[in-house]
Amino acid sequence: MLNDIFETVGPIIAAAMAGKFEHTEFRFDDGKFRFDGDWVGVSLDEFDLTQAPPEKVVVFGPNRVKITEGKTFRIQLQGEATDAIRFSQRDGKLVVARRNGGAGETGPTTVEITMPAPRSVTLAGAGFIEIDALAEDAVVCITGSGSIALNNAACTRLKAKLLGSGRLQAKGSVERLKLVSAGSGGADLAELEAGKAQITITGSGSTRLACDGEVEAKMMGSGNITVFGRARCRVQSFGSGRFNCLPRDDRNTRDNGEPEAPRPP
Repeated sequence: MLNDIFETVGPIIAAAMAGKFEHTEFRFDDGKFRFDGDWVGVSLDEFDLTQAPPEKVVVFGPNRVKITEGKTFRIQLQGEATDAIRFSQRDGKLVVARRNGGAGETGPTTVEITMPAPRSVTLAGAGFIEIDALAEDAVVCITGSGSIALNNAACTRLKAKLLGSGRLQAKGSVERLKLVSAGSGGADLAELEAGKAQITITGSGSTRLACDGEVEAKMMGSGNITVFGRARCRVQSFGSGRFNCLPRDDRNTRDNGEPEAPRPP
C-alpha cells in the first residue's frame, strides 16, 4: 500500500524539490521576466493577443486571476498594480507573473482572461484563480498556499494535484475524478458530482466529495476524506486519518479540519 502511495505522489514531490513549481524559476531582466531560461514575459501592452488562444494557464505569485470561457482571447487588468503584471505564451501555455518590489507594484490586482475552456491550470504561490469552465479532459494543480475555485465543471476526466497548504473548491460534475494531495491543503468537492473517484492523501490535508459510484481511497497521515452519497468505497489507510461516508444532505455541515471554500486575497 505504501509503495502505491509513493508511486502516486512521488513525482509531484520530486518536481517540487527540483524547483519546477517555485517562484525562482523565472527572473526579471530590464522589466521583463524570463521563465525556464528563455521565455520572455512582457507587459499587457506588449503582449500579442492576436495569437491563438492558450490551452494551459500557469500563474505565479500572489495574483488574482479570473478565467472566463469565450471564443475570443482577451486579457484585462483591474486594480492598483497593473503595471507589475507580466505575460508570456509559448506552445499553448500562458504564463502570468508579477514584478517584485517598486512603488505601485504591490497592490491588489485582478487579471481577467477570456479564452476557450483550458485543459490545464496551475497555480504556484499564494494567488487565487477563479475558473468559469474547464475542458472535458483537464488538470488542475496547486503548489503553495494559493486557492482555486472552479465554478461550473463539466468534465469527462479531472485530475487535481495539491502540494502544500492550498485550497481547491469545485462545483459541477465529472465522470472520473483523480485527486492527489500531499501536505496540509484541502479540497472541498462536495458540490462536484463525481461518477467515479480515486483519492490519494499523504499528510494532514482533508477532502470532501460527492459520489454515488466507486471511490478508491489511499490515505497516509492525519488527513480525512468525507464522501457524501451512496458510493461503493475501497479504502487503504495508514495513520490517524478518518474516512467518512455520509448522506448527501449532510454536505453543508463540516467537522473540524474539513476545508473551507477558498477566498480571494
